[in-house]
Amino acid sequence: MPPMEPKKDYSTAILERKRAPNRLVVDDAEGGVAVDSSTVALSPGTMDALDLFNGDVVALRGKRRRETVCYAAKDESCPDGLARVNRVVRGNLRLRLGDLVTVAPCGAVKDAARVAISPFEDSVDGISGNLFDAYVKPYFIGARRPVRKGYRFVVHGHMHAVEFKVVDTDPDECVIVAAGTQVFCDDANPIKREDEERLDGPGYDDVGGVRKQLAQIRELVELPLRHPKLFKTLGVKPPKGILLYGPPGTGKTLLARAIAAESGANFVVVNGPEIMSMMAGQSEDNLRESRGVLFYGPPGCGKTLLAKAIARECKANFISVKGPELLTMWFGESE
Repeated sequence: MPPMEPKKDYSTAILERKRAPNRLVVDDAEGGVAVDSSTVALSPGTMDALDLFNGDVVALRGKRRRETVCYAAKDESCPDGLARVNRVVRGNLRLRLGDLVTVAPCGAVKDAARVAISPFEDSVDGISGNLFDAYVKPYFIGARRPVRKGYRFVVHGHMHAVEFKVVDTDPDECVIVAAGTQVFCDDANPIKREDEERLDGPGYDDVGGVRKQLAQIRELVELPLRHPKLFKTLGVKPPKGILLYGPPGTGKTLLARAIAAESGANFVVVNGPEIMSMMAGQSEDNLRESRGVLFYGPPGCGKTLLAKAIARECKANFISVKGPELLTMWFGESE
């Protein structure tokens, strides 16, 4: 006699999410296909499930009913269920890594008769010359890029990146900038950026050459910030923080800024020369104004004594954690 199937509880059916093939998890743009502000990389299985071909125009929908248009690119290295999206596109959709994005065929998109763009004021500081010839024309010429009114895009060139916003499009909101499109760039009157339009510093796409280290840091920092319930369910305490060390110019601050921007965390830079002062009492005042500081030096130079004094003056709790008390030769004991 075949086993009986368990009865399904329909009283909680409304709480169950339907698995739609066009609801994909946002991933970074690192993969086998170059992804820019006009492209989204999808797996072959996802392309087949959505009945898409390489180069089709798709509509992406994120949070707060934000939408944009991109070309679909087949990426053999992309797992099913993921969508590799550029950081600028994620900013347009108000998405972060790990969020869900809706991908759907866009149908016929008309060629634009006219497109008006303007640079952001904070991205053209210190730049002189004709922005159209230096940035806009090389970006659009021969590329047939899909754009949407209100869409932002970044153009890299001449050792500087300039961010633009599509102010107006004709005839529709979603158009393709073709060879016959008239592109107007009002570089004489750059627009001011609103708070929600800020990209919040560099992202993972701006960090290169440290992919292995970036994956380790994301596991230690991003997972506890974005999925704290995961650690609570497993009964594992998330790490309190990490220490990046290396000579100047190796990308430590850039990595920290990228993680803070992608995970939505605050980022505060505390430089040693800004704290230390030759005036009596000035260093202590600077420490009170800072949110965090790292003391380093040989044993016996007064690091712990100074920390205790600051905690006592500020009426804060002080906990001393010594390295030899944590580290051990036995496997798993340190954790």
